[in-house]
This record gives sequence, structure tokens and C-alpha cells, in this order.
Amino acid sequence: MRNRLVVVLLAWMLPAAAQNTLFVPGVEVAPGATATAEVLFTARGPSVSGIQFDLEFPANVLSVTGAAGSAATDAGKSASSAQVAEGRVRFLVAGLNRNAFGSGPIVTLQWTAAAGAPAGSYTIQLTGAASTDPDGVIVPIEVAASSVGIGRSPAPVVFPGGVVNAASFLTGAVPGSVISLFGERLAVTAEGAAGVPLPTRLGEARATLNGVLMPLFYAAPGAAGNPGQINAQVPWEIPAGGSAQLIVSVGGSESPSLAVPVVAVAPGLIQYGANRVVAVNPSGAVNGPGSPARPGDTVVIYLTGGGALEAGTTLVTGAPAPGELRRVAGNFTCTMGGVPARVDYLGLTPGAIGLYQLNAVVPALAPGDHAVVLTIEGTASNAPLLAVGN
Repeated sequence: MRNRLVVVLLAWMLPAAAQNTLFVPGVEVAPGATATAEVLFTARGPSVSGIQFDLEFPANVLSVTGAAGSAATDAGKSASSAQVAEGRVRFLVAGLNRNAFGSGPIVTLQWTAAAGAPAGSYTIQLTGAASTDPDGVIVPIEVAASSVGIGRSPAPVVFPGGVVNAASFLTGAVPGSVISLFGERLAVTAEGAAGVPLPTRLGEARATLNGVLMPLFYAAPGAAGNPGQINAQVPWEIPAGGSAQLIVSVGGSESPSLAVPVVAVAPGLIQYGANRVVAVNPSGAVNGPGSPARPGDTVVIYLTGGGALEAGTTLVTGAPAPGELRRVAGNFTCTMGGVPARVDYLGLTPGAIGLYQLNAVVPALAPGDHAVVLTIEGTASNAPLLAVGN
């Protein structure tokens, strides 16, 4: 039951990346016709007052023009464009002021498909993106490829910054951990895994890392302003270090490849509600304001991304962890409210998939909410709250 609770919570959370992003949603256009799409800027990081980027596309079947979008005009900016090569158009969005962009469309595009263009999904690359703050200092911005569908729906696509730890929503996939993918058209229907071992296809969706199929917990196409979502386990056999190429396939239509950083460890404490840690009190109740833990209690906190484990039974991707206790191999510490907490166990949850647990003793803390932070090999987790009572 506890593991089931964790899976349900993971299926309904949304990401909160800390970096600005630039993205072109997919659009469908008929041969010989024109369709409108928008270049969307999402303000999640430092202020940005100027942006330049290139759109690369197959010039034999597509052409594009653009004008300033509402997020640009609201900031008093204008947009200009120039063809710098065949199938490559550069856009500059700037103005003679220091106003920062809010989230929204910075460029409105008009895609025109050539008459007689073959039906298909055509990849649109967003390259050379650069952004500056009001002082002219370069600010990082994350982008991702998209597609235009001619005579058919565009391909699935994963948003920039849309591959995250399923618990903390920080970047970095860890072998054996659970990740969430967010994007467009990531499934045909919403579907959750009905049993174990986990399937590699849900809602007509499949996802691969470096060509290896990932077991899926959940897949949904998204609707009414909510993004499409896939929750998957990173295969244990994907090595940490560098990046792996992610491709999502839905009904035979493949997303553009996206490079995903694969790291050795990235602990993410599972949370629910208003930043509350998923922890189970000695009574079996889920920790919260109405069911706090007490100093001296041992609470079980669930997480993913715990990294390498001590030697033991071979782990099978998509299958439940064995019944033996498999402890994390790295050095770690845990604090609650900034106070060190004794850890009795940190390792895989027996019978679960991609799930770790932290059995920790609540230190002497005043009643109230206290942030829990787990640090493994120098990498700190998110800091959700644990309720502590008398």
C-alpha cells in the first residue's frame, strides 16, 4: 500500500525547473497552406531582456516568417529576422529598454508548407539560442527541437528542461531511478502500469535511452493546459557520466532526439501537497500536520535517485527490488530542520521499482514543520517538510 501511494503521487506532479526555456510547439499544416505557431519563452531563471535564436527546417517543404509575439510587445520589444542559410532563419527579439520578458509568446510564426509536400513529420531545430539580462550579461537558456506535421499530426516532443527526477524535479537521470518526462503528444491515452514487471509501452508510448527501452509507470497525452507526461525507470545498465539520447515513440512517430545528462547520484525526496515529504510515521500514517512525528520516532522517507548500491543480487530493470536490504554505497548525511538525524537505513525499498527509502530518527526539534535534506556524495536533495509534534 505504501509503495502504491508513492506511485500515485509521482503520476500527478509537475516540474519546476530553475532555468529559462525557449520552445516551439508542434503544429499541423496542410500542403500549400499556412499555419500559425508561437515561440514560447518561459521565465524560470534570471531576468531576460533580449533573445536571439535560429530556426532550422527542411527548406524543400517548409518556409517561415515571424513577428513579435505578445510577451515581446508587452515588454516593448520588436522582432526581426533574416535568412542566414537555406532552411535557416535567425530571429532577434530586443528593444531600446531594460524591460524583462514575462512568460509567453515572444515570436508568432507563420509556417507554410509547399504545395505537393509529402505528408510527414518534419523536425524543427532551435539552435544558436542566446539571451541577455537588462545589463547585457549573457543568461543561460535551454531549448529543445520540435516538429511540423504536414498533412498529419506533428511528432511527440519533450520540452526543454522536461526530463527531471520524478521526486525533486531537478535535472539529472540516475541509473535505476525514476524520471518524469514532460512534453506534447507523449501518449495517445492516459494509462498506468497494471502490474510488474513494468511494461515498456503504455498509451501507445515507448521511450528509449541510448536505444534501451525504459520501463514505464505512467503515460498521458496531456490536455486542457496540462503537459503530456511519462514516468519511467532509467535502466540500471545505462552508465553514469555524460549524456544519453532520449527518444519517445508514439504510434510509430518518433520525437527528436534529446540529450539527457546521466549522473551517478541525485537524491530526490518524494513530496506531496504544499512541499511535504512522503514519510511514514511509526503508526503507519503518512506524516502531515494532522499526523506529525515526534522526536525519537523513526520515520520512513521515500526517494529516488539514490545512486550506487553495495554488492548484492543482480538488479533487473523494470522488476521489483529483491527482498534483501541493498544499502547505498556512497557517503551520506541527513538533517531535519538543520539538525543532524541518525540514519538507520538508506537503500532500496524491497519489492519496489526505482524506489529508495531513508529510515531516520527525528532529532530533538520543536513542534512545527522542518525541512528534510539528504546529501549523498556531496549532492543535496530537495528540502520538503516533515511535521513534528510533541
